[in-house]
Amino acid sequence: MLLKSWFERRRARKMCEYAMAYLKPTVVSSEPGLDLGPASPIARNLGHGLLETYVVDKGNHFEMVQSAHLQLAGVEMESFRAQAVSNLFGYACNQGVEIIRTGHVWAVVNVGGIEASLILADDFWERDFMGKYVENSFTVSIPARDVLGFCDSRDDEGKQELRDGVQRVWGSLDTDRKTLISDRLFTRVDGAWLPEEN
Repeated sequence: MLLKSWFERRRARKMCEYAMAYLKPTVVSSEPGLDLGPASPIARNLGHGLLETYVVDKGNHFEMVQSAHLQLAGVEMESFRAQAVSNLFGYACNQGVEIIRTGHVWAVVNVGGIEASLILADDFWERDFMGKYVENSFTVSIPARDVLGFCDSRDDEGKQELRDGVQRVWGSLDTDRKTLISDRLFTRVDGAWLPEEN
């Protein structure tokens, strides 16, 4: 029994150490919620239909970090979140993140299929090199887990291109519906992402 609990604590510590922030849509359901207790994935409601969750890359899938992992590891949520966001930024860098211009917008690519999650990494948006892409603030589209586009917040043509891209992703029969995130645009204001009026 002691050996089993030692392994469980060790696994929980590893889950917390390697977790990265992961963006998901808020699920709206008329069904009553199912409370899984300690087995519930950790989720932070960002509002506007977005959730910040936490995953560990297992090579061929992502495993959700659960409340029980934090409890067993004895980790505080604030320090856990800071580490998970830092891990996301590191993951993106290790994947070889690139920023490619297309028309009036920029596409963020090569982040291992979780490009949209980069809106959770303040370090990414606040880096000096990002200033060369916009004069004002950033407006982003995150229609699906693997799609992140952005333009200058005052570029109306860029915003229209982002909206058109969202419609293409959401309207495509080839899109895996489970990967959809949001059909809205978001603008970065004082470190927060606020939805644009459609």
